[in-house]
Amino acid sequence: MTEEEKEIVRRHTYLGFELLWRQRNISLFSAHCALQHHERCDGSGYPRPLSGDDIHEYARIVAIADVFDALTSARYHRRQYSPHEAAEYLSRRRRRSRL
Repeated sequence: MTEEEKEIVRRHTYLGFELLWRQRNISLFSAHCALQHHERCDGSGYPRPLSGDDIHEYARIVAIADVFDALTSARYHRRQYSPHEAAEYLSRRRRRSRL
């Protein structure tokens, strides 16, 4: 993807936040989880490169579920992982991030 295309994709966190925030039956907290679900503990995520405890614990859980879903779904650029392979992948990443 070009940088422009990447920016368009990255906007989905803000668009999702705004959509959820406007719903009367969705809490602001839930909207923030949607906003932060691509943040990474090392600060490499988006949209606001948050790190560590600046990312809400529940948003980190949503991020794990999002990565698991992405890994177990077929993509044009890679094969679909089995649930076991996806769990192993997530486990390896967690171990590396703790070093």
